This record gives sequence, structure tokens and C-alpha cells, in this order.
Amino acid sequence: MPPVLAPYLEEAVRQLRAAFPKGVRVGDDDFDPLMVVLWDQLAEENFGLVVEEFTGVNRHVAAARYSEEAEQNRRRLEGRAMEIKALLIEHGWDPEED
Repeated sequence: MPPVLAPYLEEAVRQLRAAFPKGVRVGDDDFDPLMVVLWDQLAEENFGLVVEEFTGVNRHVAAARYSEEAEQNRRRLEGRAMEIKALLIEHGWDPEED
């Protein structure tokens, strides 16, 4: 059973859903660049919780696998990651908060 999210994490998930109304799943074009953005913006535990709630990927898998992949793919995905970050900001994302 997933944990109950803190209100500020619920807000982050709400913003993700507003930016991506159809969701983002593993294998989607935006999945990897989104992981780069979230890994840059969230603490490790929060990263796992938000990814689990938004994508359905287990939080422990997200924290272990997708955080590492975000680091490895950062340069290659930088352009699209910046576009995604801008989209999230349009939907209320505050890059200064965790």
C-alpha cells in the first residue's frame, strides 16, 4: 500500500497531472526527460514517492533505477528536460521547492 503523501507532494503530483493529463509511463518519449527534471528538483525519498504516485512505478524502483538513469542520461536529455520543466512551471511547479 503506497504511503499517504504530504500535502506539498500531493500538489506536485497534481501539477504533473495538469501538465500531462494522459500521464507518462515507462517507455513514453517524455518519461526519461521527466525523470531528469524530477531527480533534479526532488529529494531522493520524495522523488520515489512522486514517481510512484504519478507513474505507478514502485517508489523503491524509481529511487534506485530511474534516479541513476536520470544521472546517466542528463546531457542527452537536457533539451527536452528543459521543455518539460517549463511546462511544469506553467502548471504551478516551483523549482525552488522540494
